[in-house]
Amino acid sequence: MSIFEKIFFSGLFIAVQVFVWAALMALKPAILGTGVVFYDGILVALLTTFLGGLALWVLKKPLDLFVRLLLLSNSLVIIMLFLVLGPVAIERSLSLFLLSEVRSRGGQVSEIQFESLVSHEYPQKMQVSEQRIREQIASGNLEKMLDGNLRITDGGYRVLAITGWVRRIFGLRRLD
Repeated sequence: MSIFEKIFFSGLFIAVQVFVWAALMALKPAILGTGVVFYDGILVALLTTFLGGLALWVLKKPLDLFVRLLLLSNSLVIIMLFLVLGPVAIERSLSLFLLSEVRSRGGQVSEIQFESLVSHEYPQKMQVSEQRIREQIASGNLEKMLDGNLRITDGGYRVLAITGWVRRIFGLRRLD
């Protein structure tokens, strides 16, 4: 197989993997439904990678194991980039919510109305609190106690420690 054929085949394989992932993500409510877009995307990415592995195993092209693993890992990385930069970013976007709300109000609002959109309407309409509680429980960072209170878990403390370290390295605002 020439270098051109290898590059073409690799690009085609990765494009098909991304397409399959996107199609499965569009169907995901019927397939799964953790209620967390990021986790659903990871599960679908792993399923897509498994299906890609089966396709490579069935394929009669002369690809050694190392090349097949590279194709699978590269397609998984690209799918994860699409996941984070696409559905996850869009789902959480305050900016897109605000643009949509301004558009729905005739294309303009006062600064006071804009502040109200940020502080009152966004959290309500986007169910910010409920969604974040669901995500943190699914992540194992919080647990719901019998009395209804939420308690941080050891995993939650680890996440805070790691992200605190990252915040310091990149000069981001501290959370404490």
